[in-house]
Amino acid sequence: MMVESFLESLPSKIYYRRISNLTDDYCASEHDKVQTTENQLNAYGAIKSVEDKLLRFLCYLSYSGTGNSCEEGCNYLYYWIGNILFDKLKEEKSVTSVINILNNFSRKLGSSRNCRCKFPEGISKEEFTKFKIVHDYCKDYETIRNKITYQNIMCDVKFSAYLVEATSTYDNLYRECITTNSREYCVEVKKQVPRCFQEKLSTLSCQVQDVSHQGLDKENSALSKQSGTMDEQSTFNLSQIFMLATLPIAGIFFFSFIIYKFTPFVSRIRTYLVKKKLIRHNLNYTDRQELTEYTSLQPKSNVERRQINIAYHS
Repeated sequence: MMVESFLESLPSKIYYRRISNLTDDYCASEHDKVQTTENQLNAYGAIKSVEDKLLRFLCYLSYSGTGNSCEEGCNYLYYWIGNILFDKLKEEKSVTSVINILNNFSRKLGSSRNCRCKFPEGISKEEFTKFKIVHDYCKDYETIRNKITYQNIMCDVKFSAYLVEATSTYDNLYRECITTNSREYCVEVKKQVPRCFQEKLSTLSCQVQDVSHQGLDKENSALSKQSGTMDEQSTFNLSQIFMLATLPIAGIFFFSFIIYKFTPFVSRIRTYLVKKKLIRHNLNYTDRQELTEYTSLQPKSNVERRQINIAYHS
């Protein structure tokens, strides 16, 4: 689709669409001449549906085309008209007759200062096809060359076939018209695209790429990237879980180490525990002493109690 879109964006294609899509009437003041010409064209019923367009662009060129724009417009219009005529009319002499009618119409429009087209007559379909290919190729050459050289356009079978046909047709006509200048059509085509015959254009080519295979590679690449992204996300999630589990523990150990190393808190606790241990030890010692004293006093108390009891009975 990209290559097809590029072919449709070539300068020649754009100009042909401009001719076909023109809706303005530049011959409003030339109604009688238009009507007379239409009556003549009606004899060729196969072109009745397009005769209005054939005349409309001639009117446009007559009243708006000047200098190079007049010559360029007449050349494009000739190939646009010729393409229709050779497609719709069976006999080549009918094509020549219609071309003659259009030349007369153009000559009668406006004054001598107006743009007037003089289309080649007596050209065969084979010659016309060859001239149109070369004309369009020469007009589109720089655009194609820049696209191939600098923008690396993807080359498919259709674009490659177009280039092969265009370059081979140009090469053959160039050799023919350089060695033989006496032929009338060589004079005409050199006048239409002089740059292409002043110096031979370098041959353009492109290597056909397997679009379907390339599309599959892109799809596989996309899937690989997607899979890789999922793996990364999975790894990332596991890493998050691990970090969430270990960071608090590590934080506690680190905080404890800082407290132990750089604060008196631990030494105070140690002192407190030692004191507490000593106090407990002293208490235990005191308790044992009291218990010993109490135990030693207990028999004495019993003896005295017995002595007192004996004295009481006497």
